[in-house]
Amino acid sequence: MIPPVPDLTFLQGSFTIIVTDLWVREASVLESILYLIIALLGAALVICHLKTRAKVREMRSALENSHEENTKIKTALNNLDEVDEINQIYTFKYFHHLVEREIERAERYNNKFSLLFIEVDNLKEIDQANQDTAFRNILDIIKTNIRLVDICFQNEISFNFIVVLAETDPAQARKITERIYNSVLKLEPGGVRMQARMGVVCYPVDGTLRRNLIEHSKICLEEAGKLADQRIVVFSEQSDRS
Repeated sequence: MIPPVPDLTFLQGSFTIIVTDLWVREASVLESILYLIIALLGAALVICHLKTRAKVREMRSALENSHEENTKIKTALNNLDEVDEINQIYTFKYFHHLVEREIERAERYNNKFSLLFIEVDNLKEIDQANQDTAFRNILDIIKTNIRLVDICFQNEISFNFIVVLAETDPAQARKITERIYNSVLKLEPGGVRMQARMGVVCYPVDGTLRRNLIEHSKICLEEAGKLADQRIVVFSEQSDRS
């Protein structure tokens, strides 16, 4: 949430009052210089204040446009054959196109976004009768932990998901990922404890092209698979340690 900017426009009147007072009282040169410096500082504050207000209006407009565009994207997706009608989740067919649109929008409004990649490792250990239940449970966990402006995709032939997290930096994405990860590990369909790995990449810190983001996500998932616990890898954190 963008904090309100304090109103400093009263300084504009103060500048006029000071100059008028000096002229009426025929103040000394030193006093005049001192008062004029104070007046100029006040004028500078006014200018900074006006610029800040303009920047805040610009940021608010960008956020509103971003949310509005995500709503339009979801509406367009619902009108196409890109939705799994049974589970009400978007398929991978539209994923690459959406990422390109997110990149274009992020460039236009100087925004960021994150991609969360989720892979379930022990799908073969779960019997067919419990796989559908496990899938729906994972999907419910994802939907519970993301916002309406975020978009979730599924791989039709596996328990793999990708979540586009709008206006989310790596630190924020990690918190969301940890909540989802910890909830998924509590699932035990058919008595089998779920095992998953998750990777996070963020535009623009982890790449400005779609192919770079996807390549880096593969690195994240590969590294996450090597971990014994908390199998989550955020690409920018790996870069910081290297």
